[in-house]
Amino acid sequence: MMLGSQDSTVTLPFQRMARLEVSGIRQGNRSQINARVKQKTKQTRASDAQGLPAYIIVVEFSRPMSIVRAKHNPAGALLQ
Repeated sequence: MMLGSQDSTVTLPFQRMARLEVSGIRQGNRSQINARVKQKTKQTRASDAQGLPAYIIVVEFSRPMSIVRAKHNPAGALLQ
């Protein structure tokens, strides 16, 4: 997977490549973490029209443990 654009002359090479939702939980069980992932996934619906994939990351800090989920854009394509 390539991050950014190689031929980009823009100073922000990752602009318009993907959406990112990140959240943290100080202490929680697997069910609470999964519920937060579901909540963050739902939040990305507001920007689905952009056609970009979304990455949802939830970190539980007491263990530590994290869940990373990639959400396809509405057309079903992930990053090229």
